[in-house]
Amino acid sequence: MDTTGCHDCDSSCVTCTGPTKTNCTSCQGVKFFDTLTQLCSYECPSGYFGDEHSGVCKSCSPGCKLCHGSNNCKRCNAGLLLVSKRCQNHCPSGTYKTPTNTCEPCDVSCEECNSLPTQCIKCKDHEMLSEQTCVAVCPKGTFLEASAKKCFKCDESCEECSGPLSNECTKCNKSSVKVGSRCLKECPTQYYYNRATEQCQPCDYYCHTCEGGNGCSLLSFIHSYFKLFFVYFEILLRKRFQR
Repeated sequence: MDTTGCHDCDSSCVTCTGPTKTNCTSCQGVKFFDTLTQLCSYECPSGYFGDEHSGVCKSCSPGCKLCHGSNNCKRCNAGLLLVSKRCQNHCPSGTYKTPTNTCEPCDVSCEECNSLPTQCIKCKDHEMLSEQTCVAVCPKGTFLEASAKKCFKCDESCEECSGPLSNECTKCNKSSVKVGSRCLKECPTQYYYNRATEQCQPCDYYCHTCEGGNGCSLLSFIHSYFKLFFVYFEILLRKRFQR
């Protein structure tokens, strides 16, 4: 028996409290001491990192699965997102979630984005959203919904509009003509096309058709003549039968 009362540690230990490898308090070589298992190991368990100064496995930041220091997380536990080397439940404003569960900055044009840096879902104060892109002015064929700060599509008959309905057109395609706030293929009966205003305007009240606002077309004149003739003829017949 050793009269000093000192016994050899296990070969994996530098210092120990007993003879086995589970009694180490510090480790040989590049091994780290795992305080959970009381064992020396070349790698620390998940959620811990090897501190080279103390030779002890120390905890990563909360929610971190793999780290290179207490404030340098590289991978988070399932369901958490890596944000600025720490783990969080949600990506902060101005960032988006990547397929590898990290949060990356949105493009400078977006205030908030989704899936891709340029896929905007919210714009800065002076811009509005148009099909996941932030713009200063709504593009042709769309109108601004001010309360939502979004550009929505016009009715397909409109080139420009003030709302989504077919009677909210403010400008028509070249293949259409404007009648009030609608875009039609041609001017309807009792209207003529005014090239100066680029829209259909009503004929004189007595015209069925016209080529301008100050007179009927020949066909319209003939139509109006026969219409008046039959009205006059009907009046004569009524007077005759009343006698």
